[in-house]
Amino acid sequence: MKNIILILLFIPLSLFSQNEIALSIFDSALNKVKKDDINGALSDFDLALKKTNNDSIISEILYERAQLKRRGQYNIKDYYGALEDYTKAIEFNPNNVKAYVFRGILNLRNFKKPELHRSDILKRIEIDPFCGTCWTEIGFGRSSFSKEEQKNGLKNALKFGVDLDFDGNLDPNYYLY
Repeated sequence: MKNIILILLFIPLSLFSQNEIALSIFDSALNKVKKDDINGALSDFDLALKKTNNDSIISEILYERAQLKRRGQYNIKDYYGALEDYTKAIEFNPNNVKAYVFRGILNLRNFKKPELHRSDILKRIEIDPFCGTCWTEIGFGRSSFSKEEQKNGLKNALKFGVDLDFDGNLDPNYYLY
């Protein structure tokens, strides 16, 4: 009986420490991205995924790995890999709102699938109606939305804090994600 109790005590501790290890490796991956060590970051993302079984942590790691794969400045441009990671991130955490936005943008820009863009942006707004980025996606004439939706999107983008310049153009930092 003592052995069973000891084993049961160690199981939660080992899971907790595995998550701590995964988070530490994940942090290392993010730091490597900042230092432009892209291969090292991708390796760390992969390793962190192997070290945890926590759905929220897995979702966040997959989201960040997708961001890295998608970004043009690193010359990876692995759009299919990014799409797969965004989708898995959503599967692990259906409330990962960032993954919906960027999967939607990727579907529109890179795969020319406005219907998937529309559904992801609307899902994101359903979860959090205060998403300025989502309203901006709707408001700036994205092909997935009607003129009336675009008009309302622009109003809400301004209401929820998306910055426009004096000419009504989107802040140039908007697409630097």
